[in-house]
Amino acid sequence: FINDILTFDDQQSKQLMDFAAKGNTVFIAANSISGALNANLDFTVTGKRNLLKQKVSVNFFNPRLKTTTAVVFHEHYPTHFDQINPNATALSFLTLDDDEEPKINFISIPHGEGKFLIHTTPEAFSNFNLLHENQEYAAAAMSYVNAEKIYWDEYIKSGRRFISSPLRFILGNQALTWSYYLVMSGLFLFVLFQGKRQQRPIPIIEPQKNSSVEFTKTVGSLYFQHRDFSNAIMKKITFFLERVRSQLLIDTYELSDEFIHKLATKSGKNLSSTKELISLIVYLRDKSIHTEEELIKLNKKIEDFNL
Repeated sequence: FINDILTFDDQQSKQLMDFAAKGNTVFIAANSISGALNANLDFTVTGKRNLLKQKVSVNFFNPRLKTTTAVVFHEHYPTHFDQINPNATALSFLTLDDDEEPKINFISIPHGEGKFLIHTTPEAFSNFNLLHENQEYAAAAMSYVNAEKIYWDEYIKSGRRFISSPLRFILGNQALTWSYYLVMSGLFLFVLFQGKRQQRPIPIIEPQKNSSVEFTKTVGSLYFQHRDFSNAIMKKITFFLERVRSQLLIDTYELSDEFIHKLATKSGKNLSSTKELISLIVYLRDKSIHTEEELIKLNKKIEDFNL
């Protein structure tokens, strides 16, 4: 990781420490390093941000890497370690143009099977300084990285474009994230249950009533009140024979003995009661004038037949 400012949250810090514990090396170079990683590895970085940039000289403690003339970085905001892990090893130091006391700017902190290499002068690894005869210092610093494969970070970089929305800020904080989820769950439950309670009542639609029986009674009462017994008898006979044709599929054109046998067989009635009913119908059909007693008798016979 090489950047001017680096901040690692709890999850990132845990992942890096797990990665180093398995025997890997994590190289970090930044003027300002903050977040959970500082507390976990017990180090702090400090420096003075003057309005005027300063000239900084850097060199190594290791005699095999130390150069006779220190590498100089011009127009630089110097930062260095203020507190160092007791198990850390100081690898490099810097001196300011107005201060002869050296400041540690590069350390190695062992962790598990691996280690952390932390540097406070990321300018040493920039294209500008590598092209101005300062590449020896960068090469010497990188010699502490002994790895067959290197993962180069291009994500945590200053100036990287990202969506700066309120939701991103909320989801970036664990406490606010849980509060957000809790509020959204509450709103969902409110809509779910309150919506059911406030739903308009569905009107009950009554099924249509079968008024044919009432109509028949009304027509029958009309005939009875006018004392038109003959017409009422003919209507009842016609209605009965129509039911015989539609339900039992028997031809009613001729009410003969054969018809009586078919009607008794298909209706499940005894032959004598069937014959009495048909005989009464034949008798009443042949008459021109009828009485109330004959109407009542016919109605009783048809109801007892119960077709």
